[in-house]
Amino acid sequence: GLPASTATYGSDYALAPSNTVTIPAGATNASFTLTPVHDQLTAEGAETAVIGLAAGAFIIGAQSNAIVTIADTSALAWYASPTGSESNGGTTLADAFLTVSNAVAHAASGDSVYLDGGTYNIISEIVVTNAVTIRGLFGPATTIVRRSSGTTRIFRLLHAGCALRDITAANGYLTGTGVGGGGIYMTNGLVQNCVISGHTQWYNAPGGGIYVGGGLLRDSIVEGNSSYGNGFGTADGGGVYLGGTAV
Repeated sequence: GLPASTATYGSDYALAPSNTVTIPAGATNASFTLTPVHDQLTAEGAETAVIGLAAGAFIIGAQSNAIVTIADTSALAWYASPTGSESNGGTTLADAFLTVSNAVAHAASGDSVYLDGGTYNIISEIVVTNAVTIRGLFGPATTIVRRSSGTTRIFRLLHAGCALRDITAANGYLTGTGVGGGGIYMTNGLVQNCVISGHTQWYNAPGGGIYVGGGLLRDSIVEGNSSYGNGFGTADGGGVYLGGTAV
């Protein structure tokens, strides 16, 4: 049989798209993503998650498995969920905050903010000024942070150690000359495996979807964004505007 896992699904790690992966008929493999989850416990040592094939009506060769080691850390984790509450403690998924901004406000440099699957409606931008990672637990297809009303972008990333991973940022809307970044404005940090879509920037400012003045944009989809002038100037980068950085 398979070796026993010492890590617990849900409290120590998450699997996307789900904790059961089906290999389609005629295929030889299937992909999934395992994301470590901080359980707020320190000094518990490294833990392992064992991934293997379950018995079924199929023919396989010799049984094999993969063992993923999840290292211990002294940093903390904070959680947000569309079903959470601002009166919660935010230290577990079951006790998650309601808003992303509240989880980010609690996080110190080195901490992580984990977002449960669902849609987060915002009316003001989420500003990250320290080395915090914001990560969707179940990937960008199910973790969506979007403007619900008013005039705002979604994220402003300002620290070299900050990161945004595995989410969709959607529906930002900005007006104003020289502002830039209708969806995301970043001068530092990392945006990886994200979807940046449906943003609008008006009045001669660059970067309808994302303004990248520094840092790294990697392995992400930028689609359906717009940047408009006002008839007296130009608006560069309907999707992405780069200013001395890397994609």
